[in-house]
Amino acid sequence: MGKETAAAIQAGIDAALKKLNDRVVTNKDNIGLFGSREYLKGDYESRAIGAMIGIYGQNEQDAVYFSYQTDKDGKPLDGTKSYELAFKEAPPVSQFWSLTMYNLPQRLLVDNAIDRYSIGDRTEGLVKDENGGVIITLSKTDPGKGKNWLPTPDGPFFMMMRMYGPGEGIVKGTWPRPEPKIVN
Repeated sequence: MGKETAAAIQAGIDAALKKLNDRVVTNKDNIGLFGSREYLKGDYESRAIGAMIGIYGQNEQDAVYFSYQTDKDGKPLDGTKSYELAFKEAPPVSQFWSLTMYNLPQRLLVDNAIDRYSIGDRTEGLVKDENGGVIITLSKTDPGKGKNWLPTPDGPFFMMMRMYGPGEGIVKGTWPRPEPKIVN
């Protein structure tokens, strides 16, 4: 193979990888990314995105995963700020839901003083409002008693919300997905 051909092949590989990486950083959920060849109808780009973000993920009939990489205004999540994630109603699931935080760029669980790496419907003491809504405080410092707190790292982070046995509203996108809002 000549240098010109090798360079053209490498340029194609680089362009494809850039396209996949650009889509990964803007990806919001797993809908349409996991399943059989028949289910995905030959959409190999989506299949590649699924492999990049969670190779053994389930399709949306079994679980929906929301990726949180930015705040309500589209800015990257940053542990030097405090956020609230307000669910008007708890996720409608038949099994359970959880929100897990990871640091960046390592993509590891966030070490913290209370050893809490996720929060969800199985979290002891989870506070709900009278309508079943849940507000989760995302901050480096403890927001105080009566708050659902998920500690953040010192710098950039992202979160993954996993909902097992998702209701139709989650799968069809009609359930109101909240976005993190800066509070401090």
